[in-house]
Amino acid sequence: FRRVLFRSERLLDTYENRLGDDAQAFETGRRLLRDAPAHLAALDTMQRVDERGANRPRLIETLVYRAEVVEGDAKVEAQVRLGFVAREHGDLERSSTAYATALDLDPSRSDVLDSLCGVYEEGSRFTELVSILQARAAKEEPSAARELHRRIARVLGDELKDATKAIESWQRVLEAGEDAEALGALVIN
Repeated sequence: FRRVLFRSERLLDTYENRLGDDAQAFETGRRLLRDAPAHLAALDTMQRVDERGANRPRLIETLVYRAEVVEGDAKVEAQVRLGFVAREHGDLERSSTAYATALDLDPSRSDVLDSLCGVYEEGSRFTELVSILQARAAKEEPSAARELHRRIARVLGDELKDATKAIESWQRVLEAGEDAEALGALVIN
């Protein structure tokens, strides 16, 4: 088995790096995965081939597979990459699922939270956006929570047209100190 694996790895390298034959490199990677389902070099090659060829649907499939077979930080990174590629491809549902999974795996990743919020905004999923911002605000220091409550208030007022809840969020902004925008919003409402 090791001999076959070694030959397949050499063939993979030859197709991709020496011959520049991306189609054969991808197929060799696919065959390698049949024998060694978590073979990272094969996955790396397949991912590079699809990125070079701009084959987004197949790249998404490869990233989904990678996310299933890797662990730890690599799993988080695979989900983040999947979220990014799916969003680029216009698949906001898959993108939000990938980003949410990455955030579940590593809640400290504010960049992932920002990406997830962006997907929710882009997809007009404002209720989910507010929920995730509220959860984040509950964990933040007052100064950071203030800006999150400002964003929540804007979404509630402008997008969801919920003046009552928007007022509550503007009041939370004011709890952290004077704020002209919050005062102005409260006077209007």
